[in-house]
Amino acid sequence: MLDMPGLLSSWLHPRCRRPEQRRRGAAVQPRAEQQDGSSGSGGRDAAEDLPVPEVPKQRRRRRKAEQQAKEFTIDDLNPISMGRKSREVFDDVWTQLQRIGNPARSAQAADRITRLVGEAEFESLDAADTTVLVTGATGRVGRVLVRKLLLRGYKVKALVRQREGGAAAEAPAAPAPAAAADGSTSVDGSDGQEALPQAAELVYGDVADYKACRQAVKGVDKVICCSGARTTITADLARVDDLGVSNLAKAFMDELNTRARRQGQLSSAAKRELADFSNEAYHEAWNVVAVGPPTPAEGEDSMSKAKRRAIKRATARDSAEAYIDEDNHLVFEGAVYSRGGLAEVGAPVQLPYEDPAALNASEALVVRLLGDEHPYTCVLRTRAGITYTTRFATRHGYNTVRLPFNIFRPVVVDDPPLQPGEVEYIGFRFEPRIKVLEEVTEPGQSMFDASANRFKLMVDWIKTLPGGVETDFVLLSCSGAPRPDLAPASRDKVVTYKRKGEAALRNSGLGYTIVRPGPLVEEAGGYKALVFDQGNRITQGISCADVADVCLKALHNPEARNKTFEVCFEYQPEEGLEFYELISHLPDKSNNYLTPALAPLTKNT
Repeated sequence: MLDMPGLLSSWLHPRCRRPEQRRRGAAVQPRAEQQDGSSGSGGRDAAEDLPVPEVPKQRRRRRKAEQQAKEFTIDDLNPISMGRKSREVFDDVWTQLQRIGNPARSAQAADRITRLVGEAEFESLDAADTTVLVTGATGRVGRVLVRKLLLRGYKVKALVRQREGGAAAEAPAAPAPAAAADGSTSVDGSDGQEALPQAAELVYGDVADYKACRQAVKGVDKVICCSGARTTITADLARVDDLGVSNLAKAFMDELNTRARRQGQLSSAAKRELADFSNEAYHEAWNVVAVGPPTPAEGEDSMSKAKRRAIKRATARDSAEAYIDEDNHLVFEGAVYSRGGLAEVGAPVQLPYEDPAALNASEALVVRLLGDEHPYTCVLRTRAGITYTTRFATRHGYNTVRLPFNIFRPVVVDDPPLQPGEVEYIGFRFEPRIKVLEEVTEPGQSMFDASANRFKLMVDWIKTLPGGVETDFVLLSCSGAPRPDLAPASRDKVVTYKRKGEAALRNSGLGYTIVRPGPLVEEAGGYKALVFDQGNRITQGISCADVADVCLKALHNPEARNKTFEVCFEYQPEEGLEFYELISHLPDKSNNYLTPALAPLTKNT
């Protein structure tokens, strides 16, 4: 006969336990029932109190750990490799997030973000009192840059072209080949006036017109030039990339000088005069100080009589003179035939009484001269008698040569670096180039060319470029990275005119930052690491938003002043170059990534 009370008790007992006891005993319940059989509730209680077996789980962990140990390599300890792998893992996640929204709707998105997080999240401390002029504001980078500036509280002026009908210029929907190739934007832009927010003040004009540039820079504190020629035609490249940058720099420099004169001061960006030969005060000071081979040092008197006679004959033919011509140029001309000979003209440094510390706050010399395609050497001597030199090339016609103080090297290697405030002498030296020995075939033939040993240098003025804390002018140039949609000859032409515009900006006296991005891609910014470099080694692209962010952050960053650099997305180094890997930086609005990125780069390059 069935024991109904016992069966009911055995059925209800496990279901009346506490939840944690039920979960703990669930894993061993079938085994407990097999062991107990019909032993009743007491046997089941004893089985249910047994610990949960962990042996299979531990074995699985042990096998997994052994497998991971076999796959572990030394590269897993490399922090650079670990960072790259982590970014690769999250790259797919960012790609999916980008597809959720359309980055092209930047104006509406910016308005919504401002309402959600408030202006304090975006505003810069220096933005309220800063007016920025943006050229190329309707281009690929310019449109993003204008909105970023407005979101952070800057006052923005945009220089755009105007068609004959009076409307803002409109470019084709597709980006121009030249703009896409060099990483800059079109002068005309792509959407005209409708592409810019209403908060931006529009100024109609062309960068090739100096009067339009002069009107655009009125009341401006900073300039960001994003302009680029729409085609690779030589005339367009010369008009925009060379003349346009020169006009903007000159107009902005004149504007700063005008403001300073109204206050009875000298502009902080104005060049300081060291020698202007239109002023008669400098005429008598400059003279020839050396001609011929250097004087033999002690212990060198053992040379043969024949060698002495040869040096004496060659020295007799060496000549040099310095005078002021009718155009108020210092003319330094002559000929040097002796082996190891030279000719040098110079004078003590004459500083203006109103600015005796001009050299202390300077970063470079600027010399306006007429060259003859010979290389020359600039010589500086300090009060301690230490001599520093640097060589520079000239070309026919007028040259503006920029000589940063950090490229001067001491004649004696162990001497300390140059301190500009200690300079008391400046001069220019000519040393003829010697022929290769194989070219001297006839007895008595000179080691020098007839044209190589004669020289004529005409100097107009010498000035110093002032130093400073922040940049005044940000120029968006190009890296020259190859592109499949642009012929190498066209790319070289674009790079040539871009470099001419860069040279005009460096010689202007303004504090500059020249950004050379890789080929532009249409992606949201801030999701990939960036590489900053000097040396024309980058090949990867970069998003327009990241380029705009670099330009914006460079406005008030002391590390960005007077620096030229390339920037692109992070990339895998070529085989064999892993030890020379470039350091990448993650763009993030919560930290200033630009400071550590630009700190190791060289100024005045």
